[in-house]
Amino acid sequence: MPTLDEFVCRQAELLEQERREEVSSAASAATSLSPEEACRKGLSVRGLILDSTNTGLYGKIVATFVLASRQHLPAHDLSSGEH
Repeated sequence: MPTLDEFVCRQAELLEQERREEVSSAASAATSLSPEEACRKGLSVRGLILDSTNTGLYGKIVATFVLASRQHLPAHDLSSGEH
């Protein structure tokens, strides 16, 4: 049975591997899909404009975007912290 330190190190390795795979998959999709296809799959949102900015916790900038048409955002997989 692994020690706690071994378990934690292994989980960190697996999480890093998963992150690399997700980045690779997203990069592949970004280069192979047209902008319209990426929007339909929820990988991008087109026509955004900056609506407001605020200072959040620890001095981080919080930006709020809206569609230029002011309609509701379509379904997407984007979240805070996306790079």
